Amino acid sequence: MEGNSQVIKNAKLTGNIFSTNQNLEPGDIVLQLPPDVAGPGRGKQPVCLGCLHLAGKDKAGKDKELLPCSSCSWPVCSAECEKSELHEKECALLKSSNFKNKITNFEEATTDLDFVTPLRLLTKLSSDKKLKEKFAKIQANYSDVKQRNIEEYDPTSDERIIKVIKNDIKCGFDIKEIEEAIAIIEKLTIPLENGAQAIYQDLPNIAHSCSPNTYYNTLTSKGIVFRATAPIKSGTIVTYCKTDMAKCNLFRRRQLQKLFISCECDRCKDGSEFGTGFGSLQCKDCDGLVSSTDPRNGEAEWLCGGCKKTRTGKECIAILDDLHTKLEKLSESADDNKESVLSFEKLLSREGEWKQLPVNSQLFLDMRYRLMFIYQYHKDFYRTDDVCLKSKMDHCDEWFKLTESLFPGRSYSRVLIEFEKVNAAVGLMNWMQATWKPTAEVNLFIGEINKMGMDPVNMLKDEEEQSLNNMVKQTLMVAVESREAQKTRVLINQWADEDEV
Repeated sequence: MEGNSQVIKNAKLTGNIFSTNQNLEPGDIVLQLPPDVAGPGRGKQPVCLGCLHLAGKDKAGKDKELLPCSSCSWPVCSAECEKSELHEKECALLKSSNFKNKITNFEEATTDLDFVTPLRLLTKLSSDKKLKEKFAKIQANYSDVKQRNIEEYDPTSDERIIKVIKNDIKCGFDIKEIEEAIAIIEKLTIPLENGAQAIYQDLPNIAHSCSPNTYYNTLTSKGIVFRATAPIKSGTIVTYCKTDMAKCNLFRRRQLQKLFISCECDRCKDGSEFGTGFGSLQCKDCDGLVSSTDPRNGEAEWLCGGCKKTRTGKECIAILDDLHTKLEKLSESADDNKESVLSFEKLLSREGEWKQLPVNSQLFLDMRYRLMFIYQYHKDFYRTDDVCLKSKMDHCDEWFKLTESLFPGRSYSRVLIEFEKVNAAVGLMNWMQATWKPTAEVNLFIGEINKMGMDPVNMLKDEEEQSLNNMVKQTLMVAVESREAQKTRVLINQWADEDEV
């Protein structure tokens, strides 16, 4: 398990981009970096300004109550957090300015802490010339983020942050400096637990790819660790993905635009997404896939790979947007409507207007994903039969098959689906026992379940946070204990046979 404050770099800077300096195996640490700044996210539930924990119980089961700092009045959870390095500098500024906390409800989201992370970044840059010079090179222009922030937060969100730092706290930073800090945060922040966020100065030196060779997670120290998704040869450019890899070019690149990321990876440039047709349409005149000739340009023509006929980008995007909207509405109604759930399975057969999509369309994968978390969880499918359980396992396998072409190797999204498949398999095992399937058949299936659990356990064993790994192990233990029960059942049957003799 990685040390929380440890810096690990199994990569070197080649120009301005990291590349590996040795051969690495799946799960090996590529980079482990400390945060330069960490603080509350915008419009989130209040957190302690010393440790960034929410009010309530922490992971150790201890109660965390947010109370006014005895010096500045802003929320902390302990005397230790009052004096923490994270809170120390702003505490002095808040005290000297007499800018008081007005938060009274620590269970609801608030914008009152939105100024904290920009203030922390500004104070950090004022004392670290090298960091200031490095961030200046990434050209985090406020004009790039201003309109997006108006749409993402509210029209006066940035103005309030500027007012608090410049006029209320009066710490000497001018409007331009504050705007630049806001831009850096919006472009470089990585989400932490509890709605917090952190900035890492080395992040701009990691290339972005929607089919990356690393997966990443944040640590309790607020540091970040990048691990190899698959074997990586020495000298390979290190890549990571900041958006949802299980979205097609159209929807994924919209997310990238909101994150101010201009991704030029092979997947983003390939309308067919490695030949899968993940974001394509089905040709009306042949069996070919109609894909964008340049997914980075919404005006680009779409071309059929079979008959070579073209369609306008506007027309094709409108079809995908329309079907996506319909799927979202159906997904919302599925929470309370059993028929909506059943309609997902029907739609996967590509009836009616859904024929416009190829079998590997993202929208069909979205349906499968939704069904994975309906079976065994939905009120109408909580105690489900073998048909639904087998269907869930099939949906998991289809997810694995398709995503392995799009973003191969380890990922946190993949390990969640691996757990769901194990969970469904254990449910199916219980059904087999309840319906008195032959012992040999049940034991053979239990062996398959244990094999299913090997990959997620191997991936998660070195993680700092072990809750998901423990869930996988506990689910596997149900299968192991059932196998022991099967042995007892065999012995009882044997004894019964002997008694009859």
